[in-house]
Amino acid sequence: MLAPSSNWGKEAAFYKYLPEDFGEFMVLFENENTDVYFDEEKLSIGPFGHDDYLIAGTPTGVYVRATGPIYVVAVSAKN
Repeated sequence: MLAPSSNWGKEAAFYKYLPEDFGEFMVLFENENTDVYFDEEKLSIGPFGHDDYLIAGTPTGVYVRATGPIYVVAVSAKN
C-alpha cells in the first residue's frame, strides 16, 4: 500500500517498480464527493464515493492527490 502517506491521507506518490511494468495502481476512496488529481490535473471523471474505486496506469510515475482520504495500492507487475 502506498497511501495514506501525507496530508492526512489525501496524497500519494506512485513510482513503478520494474522497468518493464506499465505501473498500474488502484485508488480507493473513504468519503463521498472526492475529486482526484494526477500530477495536479483534475480527472474528468468523478467525483468518487466510498463504494467506488479507480484503476489507472502510468509508464513512469504519478503524484495522486484527492479532496478526501484515499488509499493507493500497486496492483500489477510483470513477474
